[in-house]
Amino acid sequence: MGKKGVKADYVKIGSATNPTELQESVNGHILGISKNKHNNNYYTMIPKALLLKDAKRSKCKWLGSDLEIAIARFNALIAQLKGKKETFINTTIKTTFNPWGYGPAIDDSGNYIYSELTQPAKEQQYIEWLKRELQNPIELAKKTGIPELAELGTILSKDTNIQLKELMQNYLAKKKKISKKEEIDSGKWFNTFCKVIDCKTVDAITLSSIHAYENYIYSQGLAPKSIKHRLNKISTIFNYNTGRFNSVHLVQVHNWLKGLDRPEEDKPFDPSLLSKKDFNKLFEVSNIKWKAMLLLGLNCAMYPIDLSRLQKSNINFKDSTIAFRRGKTGKVLAVSTLWERTTKVLKEYLATRTDNSEYVFITQFGKGYRASGITNSFNQTIRKKAQVNEDVKFCHLRDTFSTLAQDLGFSIEQINLVLGHINKGMQDRYAVRQANKLTGRMCMAVEKEFFNNNL
Repeated sequence: MGKKGVKADYVKIGSATNPTELQESVNGHILGISKNKHNNNYYTMIPKALLLKDAKRSKCKWLGSDLEIAIARFNALIAQLKGKKETFINTTIKTTFNPWGYGPAIDDSGNYIYSELTQPAKEQQYIEWLKRELQNPIELAKKTGIPELAELGTILSKDTNIQLKELMQNYLAKKKKISKKEEIDSGKWFNTFCKVIDCKTVDAITLSSIHAYENYIYSQGLAPKSIKHRLNKISTIFNYNTGRFNSVHLVQVHNWLKGLDRPEEDKPFDPSLLSKKDFNKLFEVSNIKWKAMLLLGLNCAMYPIDLSRLQKSNINFKDSTIAFRRGKTGKVLAVSTLWERTTKVLKEYLATRTDNSEYVFITQFGKGYRASGITNSFNQTIRKKAQVNEDVKFCHLRDTFSTLAQDLGFSIEQINLVLGHINKGMQDRYAVRQANKLTGRMCMAVEKEFFNNNL
């Protein structure tokens, strides 16, 4: 109570629509929290009847400027007055308030006098208060005068418990779109990775987890190239996400994956030449579309994937040249000069087409080929009809061109123009405009060497 006969104005808590005064009864005396309008600090008045017998008047107990702390101190005080045995934490608080009087303590010069008071606070209430204060570590550092607390901000800002499924979602949604095949392969390989390591979050992954996946991959009987692809893809997914999360452990997992040994190829690349006899057999059993494929594979050193992505706009029949970007190497330009026999067959094939597809080669259903479709048709149909040994591969056409060109004395730079390998210092526009000049003599020399003017 305040002045005699006047009800004290206690602080109200609860919802805005149904606030209630915070007050407690001790031995028939009502105590509550009030606020001093002059210094904006909370206090409670302890009746003299609850103090020592010789107390002449009620005592003002200052509770501080923070309402939550004030409530904690008030509850602790009530517990003491009731003689309850509760757990309290003694907290040292820097305050400007005079513990022996009303309001702040000020020296002769008008400066606040800081006093360190040890105030009892109920343990659970103090913990809840501390949790709330830690949401703003910088402000807490200022309040307590402990600058090290500000560093908690950096720690708390770090991403934790990152779900592994989020990594895959981020990778699939990246701005640089991936192909449907890569999307399927990536999802399948990453799901296997998650199952093997038996983890759902990044923080749960250990070095032992990574080694468990490494052992699993090597135990599946996969080819060295397949093992390398899977390890690289998992590493790539983690690497991509290091730019999406603030997580030291995420970076660490990527480093572990990157540090795994990749297997060497079973044997170094050994180009195989296709004989003129086998080529003739294959050519004779082929329809007009496959005749065009075989000639382009030899004339322009094309793989099945190159044929599957070749478009009509890549062909310049006027200059008898082809310029296209290789599917396997991405953006590297490949240019070559067409033989007369290649141009003739290619025109005959395109004349049979009544569709509007931009692709040079399409399936019987009117869709573009996949590289695997061309390879399978060659292995299972064309090669069998021609009764050619199974060791003969479509890629041997490309090997034959590059080997003959090198044997005929043409430079690696010239050969790379046809193969679609990087040639530093040469602009693409120049290569396209001068395709005949750059590759004409070489392409014709390879044709003469292979066919010996006799097909």
